Amino acid sequence: MGLIGLVHLSATFSARVKAAADAENHAKRMLRYQSTLFELARMDKSDFPVAIKIILRAVANTLDLSYAAILDFCETKRTLSCRALYLAEIDSMMDENLLWVFKEEDYPGYFATILANAPLIVEDAQHDAKTLEFHDRLKELDITSILDVPIWLDGDVIAVFWCGMTCLKRSWDSHDISFALAVANQIALSLEAVARLKAEENLRQAAEDVRKALEREQELNELKSRFIAMASHEFRTPLTTILSATEMLETYADRLDAQKKANLTEMIKGAVKNMTHLLDEVLFIGKADTGHLSFQPQPTSIDALCREFIAEVSSGIGKKHQILYQSPVRASIRLVLDAFLLRKIVLNLLGNSVKFSAPGSSVILSWHVLESTLVLTIVDQGIGIPLEDQGQLFTTFYRAKNVRNIQGTGLGLAIVKQCTELHGGTISFSSELGKGTTFSIAIPVQSG
Repeated sequence: MGLIGLVHLSATFSARVKAAADAENHAKRMLRYQSTLFELARMDKSDFPVAIKIILRAVANTLDLSYAAILDFCETKRTLSCRALYLAEIDSMMDENLLWVFKEEDYPGYFATILANAPLIVEDAQHDAKTLEFHDRLKELDITSILDVPIWLDGDVIAVFWCGMTCLKRSWDSHDISFALAVANQIALSLEAVARLKAEENLRQAAEDVRKALEREQELNELKSRFIAMASHEFRTPLTTILSATEMLETYADRLDAQKKANLTEMIKGAVKNMTHLLDEVLFIGKADTGHLSFQPQPTSIDALCREFIAEVSSGIGKKHQILYQSPVRASIRLVLDAFLLRKIVLNLLGNSVKFSAPGSSVILSWHVLESTLVLTIVDQGIGIPLEDQGQLFTTFYRAKNVRNIQGTGLGLAIVKQCTELHGGTISFSSELGKGTTFSIAIPVQSG
């Protein structure tokens, strides 16, 4: 074999070695592409913001990119906003405050290409006519090559998968383009899954809203029924009193002495007072339910207030009971609280204790301060509260089954609860049928 033959043989061998090396590199690249697509397909994408960062990083590493990004179209397709951008040089996502925004009026050619569902493939991005609109920005970022692939969902281009290279120009081959298209399809499927999950969540939320609305409607209907029952019962008594007294005055005015006329007049006044009290309670709970009840704490002598409450109840509905008061040693302290709301709390509880206790029995009001908490306690020896009624005790217009014909609106304890909660406090109770009930109010306070 001559020299020429040896040269030819060497060239052939070198070509075969190169071809084998190229084939091996191509096989490795195809395996890398397929492995990445497989991993992306099986990854959890339920948390899409996190998943998209993983996708961009994996794709950038697989394609040896400098940048990888996803840009979303707005609803009108006139603006592209960068959802996420991965920078390979620092192996990190770009700060959200620095993400790009593109407007159609500035880049009409680019928008037209992408919205036509055509990929934009450019090897020399800083000089190619297809990226003329971007030349200044691409030079500023030193981007030399780009591969932009539309993300298509439900017959519409919704986003762009953007690949960029810096420094060296990149000749994108068919395998690169196919891989990018496959990634764009994976992103589209992920977005579809996210949209489906969101739609399902919205559907569940709508169903939950409907359920709550139906429950609320049922509660309102029950509330209305209880109010009508309460009003028809509680208004009837004072109205009957007023009607009877006025008929007596009209019919027998000339036969009644001054004292009897005065008694009838007092009966009318008392009945009107009862009706006014009833209306006041209804209006009060209405304001509380709609959030219009004001809370105005002021430094107050709790001892003076309690003595005032005791005197008022003892001279009124508690005339036939023993209304007792127990104060701590340091009774003169002043606490920051709302005296008007506290009045509602204590008088309603004392009133209930008197109403549901036998004449001559004791009702005890006491208080103490423990670690910046005012604890008010009312103890009675009344009829007690049935266990089955205790869960609904603070429901508006609700009355326990054992109250029989004892007058009441079913508003007192609801008012107590509202006033206590406005103070940031809590209410608790214990009760035993036939032996009595103890209510405790705990309110956080400061010394005044």
